[in-house]
Amino acid sequence: MAKVIIEEQGQMVNDLKALSLSDTYPMTQFVENALTTKGSYLKYFLYNNLARVKFNYFLYDFLGVMRSHNILPFLPKRPSMVWAHGIEVWQNARQCHIENLRNADYVLFNSHYTKKRVETLHGQLRKSHVCWLGTETDDAPGTVVPYHNRKPLVLIVARMEKGRDKGHRSLIRSWPGVIKKIPDAMLKIVGKGNDMENIRKIADMSSTGSSIDFLGFVSDENLEDLYKNSRLFVMPSHGEGFGIVYIEAMRHGLPVIGSVYDAAAEVISHGKTGLIIDSEKNGELAGGIIEVLSNREKARHMGEQGFLRWQKHFSYSSFKDRFATHLGAFISKDS
Repeated sequence: MAKVIIEEQGQMVNDLKALSLSDTYPMTQFVENALTTKGSYLKYFLYNNLARVKFNYFLYDFLGVMRSHNILPFLPKRPSMVWAHGIEVWQNARQCHIENLRNADYVLFNSHYTKKRVETLHGQLRKSHVCWLGTETDDAPGTVVPYHNRKPLVLIVARMEKGRDKGHRSLIRSWPGVIKKIPDAMLKIVGKGNDMENIRKIADMSSTGSSIDFLGFVSDENLEDLYKNSRLFVMPSHGEGFGIVYIEAMRHGLPVIGSVYDAAAEVISHGKTGLIIDSEKNGELAGGIIEVLSNREKARHMGEQGFLRWQKHFSYSSFKDRFATHLGAFISKDS
């Protein structure tokens, strides 16, 4: 998003400033036009409102940082655009988040699934639109391991946070069924979080724990190697408003398995680029993994179709076209 805005300088954007509440490192996209309050809500509130003197339009990447918008009454009111990503506006959403959604001049949902779920729970919203996300590049990965030479390695990349079910438990429960059919399969788990040790204990108690590898945080270089050597990406999450990791796996030519419980079906084309399964149905997740790992030619074809779907819908250029259109509509409507 920052990249698009910078590329639009001199066209629809004349001057810009990035304000962050919590970053403690330079915001590289906005390096010369960035300010962080390093967690100080008071400073953020003041800077955010005083910016109304100089700047005409305000774009928020999260509802939580929109709370201070247009609060000081003696400053000019400015229009706002805000992103709604998913779980923060589903069940148990904070009332201030819903109020911000209703007060925003332009709302961007990351998927039709998120928009529909929000409006089912909280009512119709004015000026709301869907803008699928994308990867940060149009570049395809470099040299890859030929699919037929890869070992039966299954990859999941996701944080393990309490209250945010990314499907780790379902995946570990299903793993004995996978190993029964494919004894040399390996499950690689990338990510950290405050629920990691609890999930690790479940794996340790599994009869197939020796084939489950917790890698924690990995560098970008090592993550690239994991994508290049894996046969399948699986994340049977219950809470994806979109699922950036799905499109990253598709960029690497991997078939992808997601669940029926969130927006995965909007990203993954069932039967073409991967599978959408019901992880709560006994044996369905294990069966899906076995199906893909057992048929390398079918899996390779799914990966190829996923790569083409990424190029068409989820590359940086495709995101830029969508987002720039919305940005232009947001600015022009109030010009």
